[in-house]
Amino acid sequence: MYINDKHKIADSIVSISQSWIRPTVRDKVSAKVEFGAKLTISVVKGFTRIERTSFDAYNEC
Repeated sequence: MYINDKHKIADSIVSISQSWIRPTVRDKVSAKVEFGAKLTISVVKGFTRIERTSFDAYNEC
């Protein structure tokens, strides 16, 4: 970081015991940074199905 004059590390490890967890920066009033997986789910006729699971930030639209 010093040599390259950068302040960010892509896919940096946040937790030693859970190294797959990555921070997701959000523009929310309650929490600027969130941790954990993002899920995309669908509910059809009372059944819930997980469409996508990711620890990386992605747009839900």
